[in-house]
Formats: sequence, C-alpha cells, structure tokens
Amino acid sequence: MSDKTSEVITKYAENDAPFFLYLALPSPHTPLAVADQFKNSSTVGDYGDYVIETDWVVGEVVKALEQNGITKNTLLIITSDNGPETIMINRKTEYNHFSAGELRGCKRDNWEGGHRVPFFAKWPGKIKTGSESNEVLCLTDLMKTFAAVTDINVPENAGEDSYNMLPALLDSNRKEPIREATIHHSSTGKFAIRKGDWVLLLHPGSGGNDRKYKETVPDLTNEPIALYNLKNDIEQKNNVYKDYPPEVVTELTALTKNYIEKGRSTEGTIQKNDPYDGEWKTPN
Repeated sequence: MSDKTSEVITKYAENDAPFFLYLALPSPHTPLAVADQFKNSSTVGDYGDYVIETDWVVGEVVKALEQNGITKNTLLIITSDNGPETIMINRKTEYNHFSAGELRGCKRDNWEGGHRVPFFAKWPGKIKTGSESNEVLCLTDLMKTFAAVTDINVPENAGEDSYNMLPALLDSNRKEPIREATIHHSSTGKFAIRKGDWVLLLHPGSGGNDRKYKETVPDLTNEPIALYNLKNDIEQKNNVYKDYPPEVVTELTALTKNYIEKGRSTEGTIQKNDPYDGEWKTPN
C-alpha cells in the first residue's frame, strides 16, 4: 500500500499537478494482518505490531512528499473514524494497555471513547509547528474545509453538517468556537450532543456496547439520560443531570431536536461561524 501511494504522489508531483489522496489504511483494524517485518515489534501483541506498521506507512507517505519536494505545498492530515474496538478490554487484561486511555467507552458508543480520536495536521508555512487547538471538529467538517482550501464553494444543499475548520487550523489561539454543537450517534441509533464542555446522552447507558466493559467504569445504565461536564469529568464517571439547573438539559435537547427536524446542523450559523465564507485566504 505504501509503494502504491508513493507512486501516485510521484506521478502528480512530476506533472506539477494538484491532487487529493485519501489513504484508508486497514490497520490497526481487525483482522490483525501484520506484515512479517513488524511481527513481535511491540509489547502489545499483534495489535501493537499493527500500530507500529501503521506508523511506518505514514512515515513512507511523508518520505514520498519530501523526496518529491512538495512537502511545503501539501496539507497532510492523519486521523481515525472512531474509537477502539471492544477487544481493547482484552488488551488491558493481557498487556495492561488500554487503547481508550482515560476515556469511557469505545467504538459504537456515545461516550467519549467512541467518538474522540486523534487529529494531526501538517502544512508548513500555514499551520504553526507544535501548535495545539481545543476546537471541536467532526470529520464531516473535512468537506467544507477542503473546499475552502481549494477555493470551491459548497452548494447550500451539500455538506449539511460540515463546517469550515480552516480558521482553527491556521490559528490555534482562536477563542470563539466554529461549531455551535456536535451530534453523536451510536450504533443503535441513539443520539447525544456536545456543546462546549457539556455532553448530553439522550438515552440510558452508552447507546452502543453498554455492559460489555462495565468492569472498567461504574455502571450507570439505569439512568434515563446522562449529562457530563468534560472539563471536570473527562472520564464521564459522574452523571450530573440531576445536579444542574434543568435549563442545561432543556437547551441541549431542544438543539438536538432542531437539528433532526431541519435535517442539518449548520442552518442559521453558516455565515456567523465561517469567516472565510467558503474561500481560503491567508490570515494577516
């Protein structure tokens, strides 16, 4: 896969042509098909070996960009589509390695472990090296962000939940959030919503795997809804929906309903939250 990717990069670079490359790696997803050269390269079994192989593939992509002299003119993004699989519990027992870290839940859940993933971006001369941003980004935002980078206007009836995150990439010190709120959706069709530090789960339990890993965190599946403050409780151990004014739950519930009924989350907020108005401009 890395060889083919390098060939594509070289082909476009030699023709001085712009390109978009989407590299969807099978690793470290199951089945754990580790290449022979990476077997036993970690202390976390086949899964750890596969992660190391993934790191190597990313390095090969970076090397291809450098060898073709297009690193400075390339926006490189590395991310994932969801949290770890439920087998992370087995790894914790066998190797003392917990893929979700301090986060509760995993893939299919509306807890943070199911949705919060790493997001790395590199764009020399545009994104400040070593900078970090607290902006909440959803992968649906990549559509409008890439459109802004390439000066393409997104039609009103497309990218219904996509926000242009270019301002956050170029300025990590932004104070005002670009997204009004972010919808979470579990494998069983349950909804949750995050706005600022608040996350409201509009259902009992995780909405997905529920009791499969209750030994790792307190079991609160008997509660009809859950409200968490991520600033104070990133592990989501304390359901505080009974402890705060009902206005918090009322506001987030109404916002979720509004998004569902209108079929989009960007309506009425596009101009306010998109200072680039669909076009990329170098900030002053």
